[in-house]
Amino acid sequence: MLVVLFSSEKAQTMQSTADSLASLKLLLIIFFAAFLLIGLANLLIFIITKHSPDLGWKFLIPQTLFKKKNIFFNIENDLGRPLTFTKLTIFKDEKILKEYYFNSGSYSIYLPKGNYQATVNKFGHSPNSTDRFIVEDKNLAFDLRLKRTQEIKPALHLFKLIRIIMVVDIVFAIIGLISLSINFGSLTLPIQIILIALSVFSLYLAYTHYEINKAIRLVNFKNRPLKQKEIEFSNRLNESLEKFTTDQEGRLYLMISPGIYKLVPEDYSHRSVRINELGLGYFKIKY
Repeated sequence: MLVVLFSSEKAQTMQSTADSLASLKLLLIIFFAAFLLIGLANLLIFIITKHSPDLGWKFLIPQTLFKKKNIFFNIENDLGRPLTFTKLTIFKDEKILKEYYFNSGSYSIYLPKGNYQATVNKFGHSPNSTDRFIVEDKNLAFDLRLKRTQEIKPALHLFKLIRIIMVVDIVFAIIGLISLSINFGSLTLPIQIILIALSVFSLYLAYTHYEINKAIRLVNFKNRPLKQKEIEFSNRLNESLEKFTTDQEGRLYLMISPGIYKLVPEDYSHRSVRINELGLGYFKIKY
């Protein structure tokens, strides 16, 4: 009788252990799958801010161009080097017919017979257009050069997306550390190290996004925000580029191409800032 009871208890213990291990495996699978999705979201933000020709995400959609190609484009920067990640807009009768996104400096498309005009755009570069051209039976080739220029665009949608990802990164790190502390004894050393590394890396990403989320903040000498102030951006030659209005926290949510800019708020003297790398503006300026 005692042997039967002992065997029954041992079987229940083994079953409980097996259930715990199964739950732990499921937890780890969910954790790593979640980290993969979060990693892709972080990568998406990086790619958009560094490569998107119009600050959108459509350039990530693969181009399906199966027809015979008869129009060829070669896109260069002002140094004569291939310019990648550009947006091509085809006009017909003054209206947009098609839009294409290409990640290479040379590409080709198909157009039926007709009269067209093409424009190539890329953020931080001056757009360039072809003359009107007629598509008949012959292939056509165009060489277009885009010069680097100073450009500023509102990018609140990107900042909002970064806020969401920042919160997700923090939540993910907390869940990872809690799971690690609860199941520490059940995990092998490599798994423990991996969980710690992923949690720490998530916190690092959250901190990076927190810095970006500060945006451009304008304050006075008392460190109070310049609320609802119209800010004029100009270049080093004092040529006006754009005008924007700060929010209630004195912030501007902008995408800025490299260059030297002068910021002139209402009733204040100008401040100059240097942008060394294409990206979302995030710094504080005191007037």
